[in-house]
Amino acid sequence: MSGHSTPRSTPRSTPPRSISPLSSRTFTPYSLNSAIRTRRLTSSPRFYAVPHNKICDLGDTVRFQCSVTGQPAPWTSWSKDGKPATPNARVTIREKEDLRFLEISEVTLEDAGLYTIKVENNYGSVEATARLEIMGHHGVHTGTTVRSYSANRSSPSFGRRLVGSTARVGGQFTLSADIQASPSPATSWYKDGELLVKSDKVTPTWDGKVARLELDNLEISDSGIYTCIAENEIGKTRCSAELSVLNTPDISDAELQPPVFETGLPNRITIREGITYEMTVKIAGSQPLDVIWTKDSAELVNCSDFKYVDYGDGRYGLRFLDTFLEDSGIYTCEAFNEHGDATTTTTLVVGGEAMEDDTPLFSCSYGA
Repeated sequence: MSGHSTPRSTPRSTPPRSISPLSSRTFTPYSLNSAIRTRRLTSSPRFYAVPHNKICDLGDTVRFQCSVTGQPAPWTSWSKDGKPATPNARVTIREKEDLRFLEISEVTLEDAGLYTIKVENNYGSVEATARLEIMGHHGVHTGTTVRSYSANRSSPSFGRRLVGSTARVGGQFTLSADIQASPSPATSWYKDGELLVKSDKVTPTWDGKVARLELDNLEISDSGIYTCIAENEIGKTRCSAELSVLNTPDISDAELQPPVFETGLPNRITIREGITYEMTVKIAGSQPLDVIWTKDSAELVNCSDFKYVDYGDGRYGLRFLDTFLEDSGIYTCEAFNEHGDATTTTTLVVGGEAMEDDTPLFSCSYGA
C-alpha cells in the first residue's frame, strides 16, 4: 500500500467513475494442459471466463469479453434482450483465438439490457449472460426501467459468476457466485438439470451474498454442467459452468495450483481525499492467471483514474490517481485460473484520518 499527496481536483458532478466498464487490461486466454487436450479430441463448448455485468455513463465505451473452448472450434452469436446483436457503426463483434468480444461505443440509454453470448459446435452449446446498465440523469437505466439508487427492491443478478474449470479425481471443488437482490433470494443448484440436495458429498450454502456448492471426494461422474438459480418475488436468474473431473496423475501439482493470496487486502482502509493511493496484493498460482478489481460488485476499468498494475513478481495493484469521497466502498480483488479462484476484500473510506486495519479478509475455491 502507498499514498502521497497531489493537488486537489474539482469534485465530480457526475456519477462515480469507478463503475465505467471499458477495460484495456490484457486478458490472457485460458487453455487446457496439453496432456488434457490429448484426452479430449472432441468436446462441447465451455467457458473459462464469462462476461461481467457492466454499469457505465452515457457516451462511454463498454466491452463484454469472455474466454471459450471446444473441439472442434465453436462458433458464437450475441443477442440483446433475446434479439440478435449485429455489428454497426457503434457495435463491434470480434474474436481473437479463444476470446470473444462485443464492444459498444458512445453508449446510449437504448443500449441498456441483457446481453447473451451463445457458443456452440457439433457436440453442444452453452450460453452466458451479462447486464448493461446506463447511468442517466435520473438513475440507472436497465433496459426496461429506470431504477433509482434508493430503490430497495430488485430481482436477482449475478456479480461474479460461475467459471468453468477442471479438477482431479479424489479432490474437492467449490463453485461460487456473487448474487445481488432485494429481498434476499432463495438459491438452488442443479447438475445436468437435476436438483442437488445436501449430502455427505454435496454441500450447498448461501450467506446472503455468495452462493456456494462444495463437492467432496470427486469422481469422474461428477463432471457436468452445474447451474445456480436465484429467485425472489421480483424475478429469477441463473448461471451455469462446466466442471471436468480428470484422472491426471501424470500432471504435476505445480501445474495445477489455484490462485492463493499470499498477501491480501486489509479489512478496512481509511485515507484522505485528494491523494494518489494504491492497493496491493500478492498472488501465487498456476499461469495463465487473470486478475480483476471490483467496487461494490461492479468491475472497475483499467484507465487513468483506476490503473491496473502488474509488477510481474506476483504482486498486483489498483492505483487511484486522485481519491474522491465517492470512491468509498467495498473493493475486491479476484484472481482466477483453470483450477479455481480466490478473492480478497476491503472497505475503503475516503475522507478520514489515514489508517489501515491489517487483518486480511480473503477466500478461495478450488479443486484439490
